[in-house]
Amino acid sequence: MNQRRILPSAFAILLFAASCKSRSGNAEAPQKVKRALSGRYVNQTFLDEMSDSLGFTPRYYCLQMHFVDSHRVFIDRGFEGDTLDYTHEGGSFKLVNASSLGNMTFTIGEQGRLILNDSAFNGTRRLSTFTRLEDGVDMGKTWNRMINERMASGEYDLLEKGKAAGKKDTLGADGSVSGLSDYVAYELCHTGDCLQTTVPYSHIVFLTKADGKRDTFAYKTEKDRSGLKIYAVGAPIPGTKGERKVLGMAYDLKRR
Repeated sequence: MNQRRILPSAFAILLFAASCKSRSGNAEAPQKVKRALSGRYVNQTFLDEMSDSLGFTPRYYCLQMHFVDSHRVFIDRGFEGDTLDYTHEGGSFKLVNASSLGNMTFTIGEQGRLILNDSAFNGTRRLSTFTRLEDGVDMGKTWNRMINERMASGEYDLLEKGKAAGKKDTLGADGSVSGLSDYVAYELCHTGDCLQTTVPYSHIVFLTKADGKRDTFAYKTEKDRSGLKIYAVGAPIPGTKGERKVLGMAYDLKRR
């Protein structure tokens, strides 16, 4: 008789323990999701492809994703943005009404990287990868620094007729300039109307003097990042929306 009573009791204890374990596991899941979907993510694919593209184009859905809370995310396209709802379904997440094509899914992959399934939107076979920034960083300064490091920052020798002129020029990752004529700062165009400054389209850099006067140039980064060529641009072409022609080379810089 005692044995018959003990067996059901033991079975009940096992069920209770399994139930507690299950509830404990379920309680941890939302915390992990919450940590993964906090903060700001930047489009690493865009940064990696900048030298081969002319800036933010329809090839990319957005530049940054800032998770506002447990169900909303701000989509930053540089020149505009939207706050969208997102949901968690199975192993992936869904951006609700992300575009005219409808919803868009994303996952959190290895090392906390966000993988956005935007291939249908941008008409390519690849997906966009986003990297999470550390909490508390200055978003504007950090984003510009990342772009500058990919495209321009470094120490250069100024070349004249293909030979070093003995002048050191420095383009800082923070946007500072030294040694390049009387310019003190630079800004690389990567989104907005400035992408359409020249005909044909070119990478655009703005160089600023100490008095605040800003001049517009076109530029080209060597694929191996060994040099940077900066070109003058002409006055707006009559009969256009302000497009300008790319003229001769203004500065030929060789990386040290």
